[in-house]
Amino acid sequence: MARRYGVSRATVLKWQRTLQVAPGDLTWVPKARGMQALLKSEGDRIRVAQWLADEGSVSVQFERRVDSTYLQLCGSMVDSLALGEIAHILRKNVFSVTRELTQGWLPMMYVKVVGPEAYSSLEAIRSNLIGLKAFEVDEALKFFPRSGVVKGRHTTDEFLTPAWIRFGELVLETWNSRRAAHLTKLELRHLLSGWLESRRRRARRYLPLEFPSN
Repeated sequence: MARRYGVSRATVLKWQRTLQVAPGDLTWVPKARGMQALLKSEGDRIRVAQWLADEGSVSVQFERRVDSTYLQLCGSMVDSLALGEIAHILRKNVFSVTRELTQGWLPMMYVKVVGPEAYSSLEAIRSNLIGLKAFEVDEALKFFPRSGVVKGRHTTDEFLTPAWIRFGELVLETWNSRRAAHLTKLELRHLLSGWLESRRRRARRYLPLEFPSN
């Protein structure tokens, strides 16, 4: 790129030393900008935010081939028409959940957004969220760079635990204030601890046995 503008390699190296910058992979930028363009409409941002709040999750996807963890926005539904609307907004495919059907249940389908598109999506809809999902999005946007990718294997509890603590304390405080007989702070901490442990187990349920638990 520098050569196209008549800048020599020596000059580029000097800029790097002087400004303390290094070249990086920016192939994710077009994807991020594309998702920003798709979510320009306030109505579309509200629809995607509602889908995330009701049926979606802030999660991760690990790619062993490149030893990297990708930010992921994913949500499953039975209602193919409603999910199709979300897929249309995000320009993504609808996938079928592969597990076998149980008698009395309809099949689930899902839409997922990964990496820089997930980051841009969450950034775009953040102001339309409240509660737990808003707290989780805040932590995800702090943990991941704008590329939506970090090196190595990571699980959601590594960056979402502060959001879970904040949400759990808020819920327990509100619930306890409305009880006739209030629980002690120690009892509330015990309830919170149990809930957090459950969330951490869910976050790590797909890890291989050899992967360390902490």
